[in-house]
Amino acid sequence: MNTQMVITVSPDELQAMLDKSVAPLKAEIATLRTQISTSKYAYTPDEVGEMIGYSADSIRQFIREGRKARGGKLVTLKATEIIPGYFRVRPADLNQFLNQF
Repeated sequence: MNTQMVITVSPDELQAMLDKSVAPLKAEIATLRTQISTSKYAYTPDEVGEMIGYSADSIRQFIREGRKARGGKLVTLKATEIIPGYFRVRPADLNQFLNQF
């Protein structure tokens, strides 16, 4: 036997219920938008090193000389040299590099 329950609410009550249910989702969306808008286009070797637990000198070495990945393949960290000795690493390039290990 199937039973049905009928709940009667006013439009204002329904709106309040919906607002209450959707509020956490709205907060999460706002947080994600803030994270996206504050993410950087490119990182310095110091920032990359801090993020992944290596020194800036090691990051520069990964850029210039590479690092052995799984299977012994030498993988370099792709970076843009904005002026001699000053590098910037895009987040996508960092992710691609890290996925090799």
